[in-house]
Amino acid sequence: MRKKVILFLFTLVVAALGAFTLTACGGGGSQGGDGETPGIVYDKTPVAHTPQGGAAAAHVWDAQNKCTVCKYELNVTQGLIYTETEGGLSVALGTTDGENFACAEGLTEAEEIVIPAYHEGKPVVHIGNYNENAFWNGTFKTLVIPNTVKTAGDYALYYCNNLEVAYVGCDVFDGLFYEIDSLKNVYLAPDVKSIGIKAFYSCGGLNEITLPDGVTTIGEKAFIYCSSLESIVIPDNVTEIGESAYNGCSSVETLTIGAGVTTINKTAFTDLKHIVTLEIPAKVNYIGKNAFLNCYRLVEIHNLSSVEIVLNDESENNCRAGDYALNVYTAESGAAGEFFNENNFEFYTINGQTSMIGYTGNAQNLILPASVKGGDYKIHAHALAHASFVNLEIGDGVTEIGYSAFSGCLSLRSVKIGGAVTEITNYAFSGCSSLNSVELGAKIQKVGIGAFSQCGSLLEIGNFSETLEVTGKIGGMPNMPLNIYTSPEDKGSFSTVGEYEYYNFKGRDLLCKYNGTATELTLPADYKGGNYEIAPAAFRESSLTSVNIGNGITQIGEEAFYLCSKLSSVTLGNSLTVIGISAFHFCRALESVTIPASVTKIRSNAFFSTKLTSATFEIATGWKNGNGKAVDFSDAAAAANTLSTSRNGNWSRA
Repeated sequence: MRKKVILFLFTLVVAALGAFTLTACGGGGSQGGDGETPGIVYDKTPVAHTPQGGAAAAHVWDAQNKCTVCKYELNVTQGLIYTETEGGLSVALGTTDGENFACAEGLTEAEEIVIPAYHEGKPVVHIGNYNENAFWNGTFKTLVIPNTVKTAGDYALYYCNNLEVAYVGCDVFDGLFYEIDSLKNVYLAPDVKSIGIKAFYSCGGLNEITLPDGVTTIGEKAFIYCSSLESIVIPDNVTEIGESAYNGCSSVETLTIGAGVTTINKTAFTDLKHIVTLEIPAKVNYIGKNAFLNCYRLVEIHNLSSVEIVLNDESENNCRAGDYALNVYTAESGAAGEFFNENNFEFYTINGQTSMIGYTGNAQNLILPASVKGGDYKIHAHALAHASFVNLEIGDGVTEIGYSAFSGCLSLRSVKIGGAVTEITNYAFSGCSSLNSVELGAKIQKVGIGAFSQCGSLLEIGNFSETLEVTGKIGGMPNMPLNIYTSPEDKGSFSTVGEYEYYNFKGRDLLCKYNGTATELTLPADYKGGNYEIAPAAFRESSLTSVNIGNGITQIGEEAFYLCSKLSSVTLGNSLTVIGISAFHFCRALESVTIPASVTKIRSNAFFSTKLTSATFEIATGWKNGNGKAVDFSDAAAAANTLSTSRNGNWSRA
């Protein structure tokens, strides 16, 4: 288990930034001011000062933009636009006539913007909204907002897509940093009280922010889709966490909920896919629907609240915290389990049962432990999902493969399942789109729903189960494996020639993968001097624009070019006999094709939902559809319409 915990204390931030300087566009100068309160040494940032050995405090500005306490002086950006508003001044980067925006002179390429606390003796209290184009499309990378600012217009910083660092002395208003993906770090003053609705909406680059202890409100969708955040700490003074406040913060590894929280609204922490433990404070009395939906690795919950957390609860308003948990314990009953790491494998043990919950290594050929602490173990739900290993061997110490345990492992090519596994649970290998080969162990009795769904490249299954019969698609396989064998001698082999990979079994040779980057391809004329086939899903969803299928190719497999949306040119060779099911399905740039005389079978959906306007058949008569009805393909336009709109044609000729 990754133990990385970011404890980004504000006092450390200000210490590290004590020597920070800002230079206004067209000017220069120190941020240090002309002295300090005698006998006190301060660490200073643009939004706070920290006396040595003391607590951080917000600056108190005078009319000259100097802190009356520590003498820190804002190096104000010159040339900003000010207008009168209630209580003081509104500030903007430029002016607009309602349609066009003109940046203030000298600030077009400014990299730093420092908003003053006072301008000509009047407090700056407002940042204009995006309809006023207050800071529209600003190029600056650093922004300082003093604590005199009390309001901001809707999406005031919209399209400021170069902004990386912000120092905020005031409350973070609704939508203030909306969709600023470039924003990486935000430093808040100690007296900030509120994080507004959509304040950091979809700030995908934001990786560090510490909420001051004084924060009481976190608004709806405040940090939604902040996918780079690694840690969340909710201060103790917060009582309510808004709906979807941290939804989609998919990189977060640690979540700490403050002791004062009473309400966690729906979907507040949905998709926090890496947190493994959670403590729910005693004052929490409401947790909304789906508040912890898709927190796949959340295995242990210490529930101190009055809200009941139930394992695998499927009720309508379930908060979903217990969906994947192995242990929920309270102040009155139960106890914490044990987390431990062995050779980069992460484990959790409770009540004598050990489960693998993760892997932190980078092995390409991954062999799971034969045993853990002398005993067997289970692979927990989503434990190794989306990992990057290529070959996987599951040892005899594993008894169960959990829900979606290896789903989305896009690089996974082969799997060998040990003799102790009795069940492959639902969606265990779903979405492993490169998976070619699977061996089933002797004790397997059941393959769950969708266990191999979206595994379009699966070519062979070795079935060594004593009880499970495999005669076709199992576990939601999209394609029928070419080779289902029960004897090791019948296992196929894989080889590489140049940028192409081939699968060889029982005298058949199939091109199964292309490892190059070209978008226009002429496929090899032969394989080791002989003809070959294109394997199912070999080029599925590739970026090909043109392909020449030469004279050495005899069959095009199921979904071989499925959803190649840019494929506009296809040339078929004169050795081709079969075009497989959905071979060119959804190739929506394909407008014409010539079917050579050698082709005798065109399977269902082979050209369905393409843009074909012309399909020229070198032999247009003698065809029948799947119902045995004669079909004449003499008219190229009509043939194109038939191929592209008929789902279950399954045409053939003698």
